[in-house]
Amino acid sequence: MSVLVRVVAGLLALAACAGLIALSGLTSTVTESPEGLVRLSWRAVGERVEACRVPSDEELAALPPHMRQAEICEGHLAPFALAVSLDAERIVEREVRPAGAREDRPTYVFQELPVAPGPHRLDVSFAVVEGDAAASVPPLRLHATIDVPPRGVVLVTRDDQSGELVVRQR
Repeated sequence: MSVLVRVVAGLLALAACAGLIALSGLTSTVTESPEGLVRLSWRAVGERVEACRVPSDEELAALPPHMRQAEICEGHLAPFALAVSLDAERIVEREVRPAGAREDRPTYVFQELPVAPGPHRLDVSFAVVEGDAAASVPPLRLHATIDVPPRGVVLVTRDDQSGELVVRQR
């Protein structure tokens, strides 16, 4: 390597170090707003919804004997309806579908809601919305009074032991 290449490489390294030192001294403020957050975060496994049918004679004839079934069933996990009210005002109302291309994985809820600091009445409902599964899976409901600190987070999650929705304030 020539001397000129080494000098240029050394100068570039020094410039990069100086830039890194200068940038490390900068400060930033994420938000000036005193708003807090209500964070919804949990995992749920819904009921499987299946649609079964008897295959036609042509379908059976096209299959090798060891793959023939008397009934063909296709299914997915049932979606959930999520509803959130804050101080009796509906702020979220949406369907939450299971994960996976075939919707056969657990359902994940993760949503952050900006909220003014102070006491609030929080109501959360999470229920299966499809067919017989809706009757067999009890809905999750939470009715709580929360106190949102300025720039704080109130977490709504599922309790590991009971499976119920609970509030955890940080």
